[in-house]
Amino acid sequence: MAISKHIIMREANRLLWQEGITQSEAVRKAWIFARIVAAHNEGLTVRIAFIKKNGDLRIMFASPSRFGAYTCKGGYSNVPKTNYLVWDAVKRGFRQFCIARLVSWNGVATAKDIRKAREVA
Repeated sequence: MAISKHIIMREANRLLWQEGITQSEAVRKAWIFARIVAAHNEGLTVRIAFIKKNGDLRIMFASPSRFGAYTCKGGYSNVPKTNYLVWDAVKRGFRQFCIARLVSWNGVATAKDIRKAREVA
């Protein structure tokens, strides 16, 4: 899994200036985001945790989004650049999350992990 340092520094800089978080927190979240992007570039599903807008913690099995199969309401201009669009393997639907709200990246998910999560949900 190749991680692009360009993505890390671009996102860290954007988080620092646009979201107003500390430099160390911005770099930490940018590293998490870079790991997700690298895994998605290889077609892997990853388990991530982030804080929803209402303050709830969501754990999601995020697969690379299939843009050809998804139409945003009003077009792709409605997906802010601060958000990342993925396919939620458990809910079986498209989701987007704000990069600034990432909490953790828990590695690559297996089919067994996703089946277990579907049984619980």
